[in-house]
Amino acid sequence: MAEFDKAMKFPGWTNAWTMPIKTRIDMLSTGIRTPIGVKIFGHDLTEIERIGMQLEQSLSKIPSTRSVYSDRNTGGYFIDIIPDRLALARYGLTMRDVEDVIETAIGGMPIEVTIEGRERYTINVRYPRDLRDNIQHLKEILVPIAGSPQSEMGGEGMSNEGGRAIEGEPPLLAGSNWAEVYNPWDNMQLVQMDNMGGGGGSKPGSSFPGGFSGGMGSTSMPASPQMKGSSPPQGSSIPEGGRHIPLGQIADIRIVTGPPMIKDEAGMLVGYVFVDMDQSQRDIGGYVQEAKRVVSEEISIPSGYYLKWTGQYELLEQMTKKMKVVVPITLIMVIILLYLNFRNITETLIVLASVPFALVGSIWLMYFLKYNFSTATWVGIIALVGLATETGIVMVLYLDHAYERRKRAGKMRDLNDIIWAHMEGTVMRVRPKLMTVGTTMIGLVPLLWAQGTGADVMKRIAAPMVGGLISSTFLTLEIIPVVYTYWRYWQIKHEHK
Repeated sequence: MAEFDKAMKFPGWTNAWTMPIKTRIDMLSTGIRTPIGVKIFGHDLTEIERIGMQLEQSLSKIPSTRSVYSDRNTGGYFIDIIPDRLALARYGLTMRDVEDVIETAIGGMPIEVTIEGRERYTINVRYPRDLRDNIQHLKEILVPIAGSPQSEMGGEGMSNEGGRAIEGEPPLLAGSNWAEVYNPWDNMQLVQMDNMGGGGGSKPGSSFPGGFSGGMGSTSMPASPQMKGSSPPQGSSIPEGGRHIPLGQIADIRIVTGPPMIKDEAGMLVGYVFVDMDQSQRDIGGYVQEAKRVVSEEISIPSGYYLKWTGQYELLEQMTKKMKVVVPITLIMVIILLYLNFRNITETLIVLASVPFALVGSIWLMYFLKYNFSTATWVGIIALVGLATETGIVMVLYLDHAYERRKRAGKMRDLNDIIWAHMEGTVMRVRPKLMTVGTTMIGLVPLLWAQGTGADVMKRIAAPMVGGLISSTFLTLEIIPVVYTYWRYWQIKHEHK
């Protein structure tokens, strides 16, 4: 991975290596798509960005860090159109008039939906790109002035809105059969239309087939049948025809900078810092602890701002809190079950002595396999507690049977008699003990060579159990008999007194 990361470094780009599905799960659960993330909470985006830039410099020096990237909260470019209310009042315009022109001419307004079988397509109308690609062109966009005299807008056939020909005429949709809608040469009549404020009468002498007279005008056809699937035309408050005024004379249009995206969480503005680290070299918990120390030494966080470490570390903290409850409950349940079985607190503690012996082997095997502590390894350790006590129970049961049998025969007088009894309960019962451990190992060891989906998790669950069973087997055969022997010897001495 280090060689791959080195080969894929490009100026201006930051790499973050992770698994596709894992990235999506982390993004849904924590909002961060890298193993570790820092959320900067505050009230000012500029200050949040400054803190993020400092975190980039400080965290990049920590060993095992692959990359650190802070989201830029400023640097986006926007066009602000601020209407001048005095100018609007001077020309009898409202904010709605200007906003409708901005939405239609620049942003695009949906005016119709065309239906083509099961498909639906929205028809949007706006200026072509070459008429809205710079500030000067935007200032030249014409805003119609409402309330202009009817005589200035054309002749007969005009509606109250100006240049609209016939009320209720549906638009021509892309999916319609034009031949069935109208014939352009039948019953065509001329509707004169004012051209950008000038009178548009017809010129004599210019004619077209069907009695169509030329000039600066537009045509209007008789009402045609309603097309199937079309919806009524959407109205607009923009008057058509009449006098116009450039947008630049009634609004201030300028380019401004601002945040490309505003994030908020818990009622405060927030900025993200993404940290990618090599988890094969160190665990996430240890990395974050060192990162917190570096941040506290090098970065001063103003009042009203705070950092929250998230990503997989947040999940690790949640798991740690749960383990602080689950592990004690597990141990208590094991102790209760052991006591109900032996009815003796000393034998219960002797069996529990096999648990530390098992932890020795589990930690050593995890060290050799280079596994860090994680949720999966803790699950394996919790399961190991049950397996280790199982081995100890078998050992103590055989010792109890040998001791009680010789005691009933009257052969328990001194330490040598206890040792011979325990020789019978340990050396002569090695096979059943090894079979108990062997059957468990047969099911766990193949997981260490598993491949495919979920293998990484299963390996980390199995490794603590395999290592713990190996160490607990040998240590239980050596240590528990010695402890049990001296406990019984202490009992005999007190009985003789």
